[in-house]
Amino acid sequence: MKVLALVTYCANGSELRQKFRIEHQNYNKKLKIDGNLVMAGSDTDYSISVRVYEAENLQTVEKIIELDPYFTNTIWTNFTLYPFNQVY
Repeated sequence: MKVLALVTYCANGSELRQKFRIEHQNYNKKLKIDGNLVMAGSDTDYSISVRVYEAENLQTVEKIIELDPYFTNTIWTNFTLYPFNQVY
């Protein structure tokens, strides 16, 4: 199933993320190669990240996000998941 995730950055997330950016990118590259990450991006002020995952269920996506270096280092503060129906 596809899952849309809206992930919230901490205050000053744009600046604070730099310290963990390479680790975060490497984690996401592996997710992409493994077929779990469909797409990812953020708004221009880094207050929210929009991501689409492919996983068996919502709990798997929760775990994927909770293991992301941005989440473990509190660059991301919370997230909301939605089952996603991709049309195009």
